[in-house]
Amino acid sequence: MKHGSNTAYPQEWYHIFVTKLVPPTDYILGIQRSDGTNVLPIDGPFWVSEDFGATYAEFTPETAPTGRPCVEAVEVAAVVDFDPDTLNPKSNGEWVTVYIELPAPYDVRGINASAILLNGALAPVLDPKYGFVSDPAGYVVDHDGDGTWERMVKFDRAAVIALLPPGTNPVRITGALADGTAFAGNDPVRVLGG
Repeated sequence: MKHGSNTAYPQEWYHIFVTKLVPPTDYILGIQRSDGTNVLPIDGPFWVSEDFGATYAEFTPETAPTGRPCVEAVEVAAVVDFDPDTLNPKSNGEWVTVYIELPAPYDVRGINASAILLNGALAPVLDPKYGFVSDPAGYVVDHDGDGTWERMVKFDRAAVIALLPPGTNPVRITGALADGTAFAGNDPVRVLGG
């Protein structure tokens, strides 16, 4: 799309986006350069080209094609237990373990392990040669003994330590069920100075 009041002259190329404001049902239509800079709200007419600039269709924020309506995403609040609570970079351990518990009616057996990320960056170990990856009896457990199942996943210990600086760090585990329902939970983890 182009931003500007006259399509007869060269204009900047921008990308359209929708962002959520507060209260939760307020959204704003905007544009930004491809590098994420020069973010502007769309508050007047704009032109969209689907044929690399040969022709343009004019829209206003009220008539802009939406493709599909903006829907508030549902994110299930998971209880996350990171084990151990303190990481020593000098330790020779191979894994760190995370237990994910979901509220009813969600079932941890429906978690898509390949969608899980630690701090949005690190995936768990998914090699099926390990029983804790391939055997449900090994990864669906009641770790805290409260009568509710948890999904256990393991992360490479060295990779986690490389991701977290010394001190107490918020660790966020995100993921999704097989039906696409997203979940997230947090647990603080202390990393000892190297």
